Amino acid sequence: MSAAADQVIAALREAREGLVFFDPGDKLAYSIQDAASFAGVDATVIRAAVSRRDIVPSYVGAKPLIKIWELRRWLKSLPVAHRRR
Repeated sequence: MSAAADQVIAALREAREGLVFFDPGDKLAYSIQDAASFAGVDATVIRAAVSRRDIVPSYVGAKPLIKIWELRRWLKSLPVAHRRR
């Protein structure tokens, strides 16, 4: 296989990993508290990530909503191994 074909295959695999599939009953966006519950962290962790712009919320009026794909993108960006102190 050529190098160009390998690059195309790699790009398709990367794009496929970014796809998010939903069940009809899934929420598409979460409040800060619900996003924290979904991610298994405290709401202060989500608020800190929003403050650092690691998570970019959408807003309905003044209420921030975290879209599911934004939350999953953030979770995927987190380190895999636990840091030692």
